[in-house]
Amino acid sequence: MAQVLLRARSDHRDGAARPGCSRHRSRLSAAAAGEGPAAAKAASFAGDGGWDGLLSVTTAVSSAAGLLAFGVVYAWSFGREFSQGTITGLFALPTTRTMIAGAKLIVLCLWLIAATAILTGVTALLGRVLGYVPTAGSFALVAKLAATTLLTGALAVVCGLIASICRSMLAGMGSEIVILVLAQVSVLVGVGGWFPFAAPGLWAASNFVGSGVLGIQLAVLLATTVLAVWGTVLFWWRLRL
Repeated sequence: MAQVLLRARSDHRDGAARPGCSRHRSRLSAAAAGEGPAAAKAASFAGDGGWDGLLSVTTAVSSAAGLLAFGVVYAWSFGREFSQGTITGLFALPTTRTMIAGAKLIVLCLWLIAATAILTGVTALLGRVLGYVPTAGSFALVAKLAATTLLTGALAVVCGLIASICRSMLAGMGSEIVILVLAQVSVLVGVGGWFPFAAPGLWAASNFVGSGVLGIQLAVLLATTVLAVWGTVLFWWRLRL
């Protein structure tokens, strides 16, 4: 901290010689001191730091980035058959297309569980390396991290459905951007809890920024996932060249 203060004084003296630098450096000093809206927003998630702060920030990032990461894989898995022209060969196989779609979903589900376990384990290992001491609420936050990642990854099935309907891998990936924009808009207008793709993030933040999600809203999220899975299997069952 002393080095930061000494550097700030030095920058203040040099600011007169280099116009425009003092304003930029003042912003850097504010950020280093934990000031400004960005630092305040980060602090609202991290709380007092430690285990709870690490888990809270990781959960918030997972709820936002999870849809992008898992959505790309779902869109690739179903859309590549059309983009690479291998869909025609599937009609010659004795295995039905319904079984193929179901097998894809099962494999992706197992991959989602494995990715969730790895993320949770790495976060816990990082906390131990940093020397954090678990608190009474740390285990609940670990469970919330795993649940948020699973819910977000399960919702990404919609990207696979869109890629199948549009017969394009890029369409499925592009739908992620539209979904994220709609999620942000729904939160801004105050109905984010009822929008399935915004609900995991709000639920993840409920303990430390005061934005809760009702049980019925989580039920809508689960229903959306089930409908997306059913719609994907149904589309592949009725698929024609």
